[in-house]
Amino acid sequence: LLLHQPHLIKRMEEKFGSKINHIQTYDVTLPAGYTTVKPLPDETYLNSSGQQEYQSGVGMALYLVNHSRPDLENANRELSKQMIKAVVGHLKHMYRLLKFIVDTEEAKFKLKPMRGNHWVMRGMCDTSFDSDL
Repeated sequence: LLLHQPHLIKRMEEKFGSKINHIQTYDVTLPAGYTTVKPLPDETYLNSSGQQEYQSGVGMALYLVNHSRPDLENANRELSKQMIKAVVGHLKHMYRLLKFIVDTEEAKFKLKPMRGNHWVMRGMCDTSFDSDL
């Protein structure tokens, strides 16, 4: 059983392609130990269209997490913390996540029975979770 959503990744690339195509390719979604922090009082929040773009990108990534890409969960959880008031730094990290998704579009969630009727699950982790402990 393969769970894959190429149509959503294509839509993501169509919507954000001009903003993510020039970004460096990374092996992980976000830097190890990354956590979102509350913006400083002197930082400027995104305007309404920027905030809507941020919410759209994080929402698309969340849909992938729920249905075919559990490896994106930690990064998406962190970015989701700023759904109401994000700043430019949060938007840049969202672009980085979307770039990672587009670059790894062939990644699939695969389930297959092994050894008769028993199911064996194997997993991988794309980043460090030690900051959440």
